[in-house]
Amino acid sequence: MRDYLWLAVLVIIGMSQLAYADEAKTAPTNEQKNNAAESEEILLNAYKREFAFLEAERNALRTQLSELDTRMAGKVSAARGTVVRLQQVVAERDLEISGLQKDLDEIENAQSNQESPDTLFSNLRSRASGALVQLGRDKIAAEQFANKNASSNIAALLDITGRALADGQGLHRVEGRFFDHDGVLVNGTLLKVGYVASYGESATHAGMLRPAGDGRLQLVKDANGVQAAKALATGAVLPTLPIFLYENLEKAVELPEPKTVESILKAGGVIAYIIAALGVLAILLLIIRGATLTYYAILARRVRGWVQRQRTADTGSSIAELESARGPHARVLTDVIKALPLPRQAQMDAFNQSFLTESPRLDRFGALILVLAAIAPLMGLLGTVTGMIATFDTITQFGTGNPKLLSGGISEALITTELGLIVAIPAVLFGNLLKGWAEDMKDNIEGFCLDAMNRQYAESPQLVVDGASSTKTSPARGKQIAS
Repeated sequence: MRDYLWLAVLVIIGMSQLAYADEAKTAPTNEQKNNAAESEEILLNAYKREFAFLEAERNALRTQLSELDTRMAGKVSAARGTVVRLQQVVAERDLEISGLQKDLDEIENAQSNQESPDTLFSNLRSRASGALVQLGRDKIAAEQFANKNASSNIAALLDITGRALADGQGLHRVEGRFFDHDGVLVNGTLLKVGYVASYGESATHAGMLRPAGDGRLQLVKDANGVQAAKALATGAVLPTLPIFLYENLEKAVELPEPKTVESILKAGGVIAYIIAALGVLAILLLIIRGATLTYYAILARRVRGWVQRQRTADTGSSIAELESARGPHARVLTDVIKALPLPRQAQMDAFNQSFLTESPRLDRFGALILVLAAIAPLMGLLGTVTGMIATFDTITQFGTGNPKLLSGGISEALITTELGLIVAIPAVLFGNLLKGWAEDMKDNIEGFCLDAMNRQYAESPQLVVDGASSTKTSPARGKQIAS
């Protein structure tokens, strides 16, 4: 037991020694504390000195940067001024170069224009020849100016030009040739009104002349022109002068051909003939339908007079007189009057049967006319399509250089459209007017028949016995119907 106690004491002492040793290691001494404080102060002073040095360096760099910016701004401003001055110098040099180039061009042109007298005269002669040709004078032959003396050549040229100008101031007569209406060249007298108009007169032909190209002239088909040419040939003075003006004789003037029905249909092609046939058929049907309805309207007046006499007279006209009136009004009303002694349903059946029989006569050709009116513009549209196809085919083959080649297809396209509308518009208008007239006639027929049946029922009261109806006719009405 004692041994255990000593062992425990030793253990406690050992543990206390260990704890004291650890505490001695961890707890700093005063000297150590003082050394640490001095070290921190030294380090802080070093940091302060370094921060002050860096702050001074930063301020110095800022000052240098500001000075550098100022110097660079001055250099940039000076460089800009130098560039502006150089640009002005370059612009001045460009102006000087342009002026020198212009002077050089003038000198070159002056040198090039300094041609020989022969060259100058050749140019003058060609220009004068062209001007005289445009004025209708013959071309100047080269042998007329074969003289080597340029002054005499110029004098001859001026003399011809002067005479040409003198001739252009009035009416002058020259012997020459011109083409007749058939293109045959004939000899005769040319009466020229300056250089703007001409008349031709020969033993067999006379009239106004038009340019045919290359200085040639051809007669114009005009009765007033023939009389004017003959009068001018005899020296007579006319109060009014029919004239065909032209600019020159080098370019031919084509006169427009007078348009006729045949030429229009020919320009429109096959479809134009079809549309024209539809138009003729529509006109014939409109005439027939209009004449038929007019005839029926005249006959309807007799029926209306017979009905008026039936309303006012005690004893009406005979049914034979109504039958003699003819026409759809008389026939339907006659059938209804013959059915008046029968029951109401039988009367309506007689009216319906007779009305349905006469309606086709009133509607005859009405639907066909409207069908033709609908087909005509469609045919015109078809002609438009075919005409444009022909135009594009021509463009593909020959190009667009000559407008005359394109005129055929375009004319076909436009003419067929025009003809289709010309046929359709009157056909629709008059077709619907006649249709409305026929409907009015149908309404009149229905009114006559209903009036007759209503008056019969007003005079003959209807008796209903066990669901069956019987009619008692008054003696006066019976006599009227029997008559």
